[in-house]
Amino acid sequence: MGITIHYQGKIDNKNKLPQMVAELMDFAEVMGWRYNIIDNHNEPRLSGIILDIHNEKKCEKLQLLFP
Repeated sequence: MGITIHYQGKIDNKNKLPQMVAELMDFAEVMGWRYNIIDNHNEPRLSGIILDIHNEKKCEKLQLLFP
């Protein structure tokens, strides 16, 4: 049995995205989480961060991505 959490949101100013990603990177490092930075050079054109909050467990990663 598992738990699924659905979420969505918007960033009010895309210029704040690098600051948000930097803060999440710092938090992930303190917590010992792995992460991947996604920049808009990839397809599809998304930017943000993917957090692996349960390193090695069978849980999906937390994706905070914006078009």
